[in-house]
Amino acid sequence: MTAEVSSVPIWEVAYTRDQLGRITEKVETIQGATDSYVYRYTTSPVVWKRSRSTAW
Repeated sequence: MTAEVSSVPIWEVAYTRDQLGRITEKVETIQGATDSYVYRYTTSPVVWKRSRSTAW
């Protein structure tokens, strides 16, 4: 997904999913700064860990 202002991307996001359709990775770019998030799950459909590539 992308959001643009005057044809210039200001926000982009891409998702990677596992075989069950759950999000396992999100890569988000906001005005040129990119963060990636990794999601891990238990056997239930609840996210038990989310990590980010940069400091909170």
